[in-house]
Amino acid sequence: QPFVGATESIVDECTGNGTADVWYTFTSDGSEKYRISETSSANVVVGLYSADDCNTLTAISDCDNFPENYTVEEAGTYYFRVRSFSGNDNFHNVILTCIPFDCPDLTVDFGTACDDGDPLTYVDVIQEDCSCAGFIPVPGQICEVPLNISSLPYTTTDNTDNYFDDYESADFPPIAPGAV
Repeated sequence: QPFVGATESIVDECTGNGTADVWYTFTSDGSEKYRISETSSANVVVGLYSADDCNTLTAISDCDNFPENYTVEEAGTYYFRVRSFSGNDNFHNVILTCIPFDCPDLTVDFGTACDDGDPLTYVDVIQEDCSCAGFIPVPGQICEVPLNISSLPYTTTDNTDNYFDDYESADFPPIAPGAV
């Protein structure tokens, strides 16, 4: 699609001096993911917004020059803005793709955090059979009582001319005066 005849609909703080922009809208019911992409080789700036109507746009991400695609999973109405980076004579190409969830009945993908209801498991995630499961840690693998550390047994010396070993231990003798 060309930007010919397009005008600036909103003033933005994005980089580039192009002003012509074109808007696309789509509605998701939340049952599938949608990926919207600008796929041309033109240099464009894109943004994705959600809204109840055109007057209450909420930026999900704007002023993006790369990558020029977004994936949404939640139900809602979305607005995709494409603006020329410089000049107004570039062409652009927008593609909207439906992507089924790995577990469509749950509307989630494998690896999504969940709660399997077992207090003895940790890192519960959706498995490849669409069940929710965590792992039972080996004794000692999970620290139930964190250590409260108020200080490190080192002092900063700031004497190594921007090297990363500016600490000395109280267990070792101090660095010799003038040593670098």
